[in-house]
Amino acid sequence: MKEKFLLCNSKINVNKIENVIFDFDGVIADTDSGRFNLLQDLLKEYNLSIEDKFKPNDLSGLTTRAFLKKAYPILTDNNIDLIIEKRHSIFLSDLNKYCKPFDGVVEFIKLLYSLNKKLYLASTNDFAIIDILLNHLEIKLYFPDVFGRETTELPDGKKTYKKLIEYLNLDSEKSMVIEDSENGIKAAKHSKLFCIAFNPDGNEIIKNLADSDFVNYKTFSTLFI
Repeated sequence: MKEKFLLCNSKINVNKIENVIFDFDGVIADTDSGRFNLLQDLLKEYNLSIEDKFKPNDLSGLTTRAFLKKAYPILTDNNIDLIIEKRHSIFLSDLNKYCKPFDGVVEFIKLLYSLNKKLYLASTNDFAIIDILLNHLEIKLYFPDVFGRETTELPDGKKTYKKLIEYLNLDSEKSMVIEDSENGIKAAKHSKLFCIAFNPDGNEIIKNLADSDFVNYKTFSTLFI
């Protein structure tokens, strides 16, 4: 078999990759756009505007709670709890609108599964929410091990892979993480994991932080065929 490599800051043989860890929001599905639009409406109840200072990408890699605490210190914990509760309710009531898979990602996941790669999901979203979203996209069966914020979130809202790696006893030389945010990439690199960024917008910061990046799943998939 011809060896295939990803070349950039480092080199990795994708044929030797056994474990692939996916983030969910911004990697498997576009949920940040819908989350931004919902927050735009909900914050008006508090006479706050999100569109004047932020854009959907600013939510990438952050939980809603972490974002609101940082962006709007005027909000109390009770305010934030109510906003999150309302957002979840509206979000889950129309997943076809608020949880749209990226083009080619489901096919890519199925390809990796057919190649006997072990797939894991690590999100800073609630485990219960991720379970619902995976069922909605009909890809739950490909992810026997799913980790939510209970495992992946630090007290300051940032992401960590430390507990996941310890629990699964992963070999970093045979593992690859797919992330889309600065927060997620830094977490993967901090744990010495090879990290590839899904970077459809060509963000230079993301590109430089990750070991490699790609802009669409159809092209990326060819490296594994």
